[in-house]
Amino acid sequence: MGLGRRDKPPTGSLYPRESYVCFFIFLVELLCTWSLVALIYNNWIFYLPTAAEIEEGFEPDPVMCTTTRHVVSDNCTWWSCMEWCLSATQPPSECIHLYTNVRNNGSEIRLAGCNTVNLKQCDYMDLADPNGDWIFDCRSDFTCHHLEGTFQCTEPYQVDVDYFKRVDGGSCKNITKMYECATYDFGETFDCKDKEQCLDMLGLFKCRDGKCREMLDYRCERRCKDITCDRSVILMNGDNIFLGDCETVSHVKNDALIWQSDSVHTLLADCHQIVLDPEDYTNTTYIASDCINGTLMERSKMPRKVNYTRMLTIFASEDGYKNRIDKGEVEDIPFDTDLMIYKETKLKMNHEGCSNSLSEECTLFHDDHGKDGRNYTTRSRFPCYFTKKQNDFVASFLDLEVSNAYYVFMLVVPGSIFMCSCFFCICCSFMVIVDKEGHMHLRGCYSFFRRPRTEYEKWLDQHDKRKKKRLAEQEELRRSEMNTLNITRGAHS
Repeated sequence: MGLGRRDKPPTGSLYPRESYVCFFIFLVELLCTWSLVALIYNNWIFYLPTAAEIEEGFEPDPVMCTTTRHVVSDNCTWWSCMEWCLSATQPPSECIHLYTNVRNNGSEIRLAGCNTVNLKQCDYMDLADPNGDWIFDCRSDFTCHHLEGTFQCTEPYQVDVDYFKRVDGGSCKNITKMYECATYDFGETFDCKDKEQCLDMLGLFKCRDGKCREMLDYRCERRCKDITCDRSVILMNGDNIFLGDCETVSHVKNDALIWQSDSVHTLLADCHQIVLDPEDYTNTTYIASDCINGTLMERSKMPRKVNYTRMLTIFASEDGYKNRIDKGEVEDIPFDTDLMIYKETKLKMNHEGCSNSLSEECTLFHDDHGKDGRNYTTRSRFPCYFTKKQNDFVASFLDLEVSNAYYVFMLVVPGSIFMCSCFFCICCSFMVIVDKEGHMHLRGCYSFFRRPRTEYEKWLDQHDKRKKKRLAEQEELRRSEMNTLNITRGAHS
């Protein structure tokens, strides 16, 4: 009998179910390895930092911090935030140091009966942003041929370029929208229609149709103009200014009256956030949080209109503290000097100043917390956490409950997987057997893992059975005939 199409042996493994055992063993060993690696890495990412945070004894309630200095340093014995500290075998060559003052929280106040409200929004540009659309690369053709306005020219943004290979100058930022400068002395003139003249421009320049004059002696102020001072309440809110005629100012917590409008004085304060009161449907009540430096100034002594720079001067004047509304008896809108905990200390993102998430958290942290007030801009102001055990630093981010939850999750899940995978590895050493031909089977399940038989093998097995049966019948018949022949011979004899 010839082999039919279905009688051919399988082209794959003669023991296909053997792959189930191999895959299961591979999966168990893979989980065992991954979970062990996770436990090792989590020791530095979660376990040790969480234990250190708890040991430091941070105060659970946040206070307020204001950035005082933003320093790029090559003395990297510490850093405010560093990406992936696990890979740092040695300190980096350059790092950012942020310093901040630390104070208790200011007052949360309610402004009621506010009419003719105006929220003056001053234009702002992040001059540290290397990708702003107001940056002109004068090393490119035709880019700076028609510059118009005031430009601050610096070196272009160069990533991972050695110091001696860096290009100087030629990257000009249009700051006309943000600053107004009065110039008393000019220097050399550069015609940017000839690109070669503007390749290395450094400094401040006044440009008109591509011809830029270097500003040597000048005074620049924020361009935010026409801030009227004839309102009863003026609140600084970052780069914005709240102006309104409000009838009363009171505490949110206990509704205690702080001040009532008298048409003679103007209440000045610096608040972190100002929003409409959600419980007032007339839209005449506002809630301001973390308000400090509350002072009463006579309207007759204040200029009618000022710019942003002049407004900052008024808020920081000596008369402001002399006429403060908080006299120490009750906490109305106290001055920051009366709330100070640390005049200046180091600022870190967290206890270690590290981000191991590889999501550029440090870049966002430096952008949000690194504004130190230079160039007449507002300083970064944010909640922070301190510990009484030391005054060397404060942390911007701290949530012990979340840290503990991550700690437990990242300990229990990899630990459970590691223990289960180790248990199955031990079981495999008892359950998996190897036959004489080198094939794997589960103990007691040999028939399940044996290779499937072909149709020819099944027919051959039946053929052998029928052949054996036929031979047995023939042998039985032969014996029967022999017995009959013997009986016949005995009878004849």
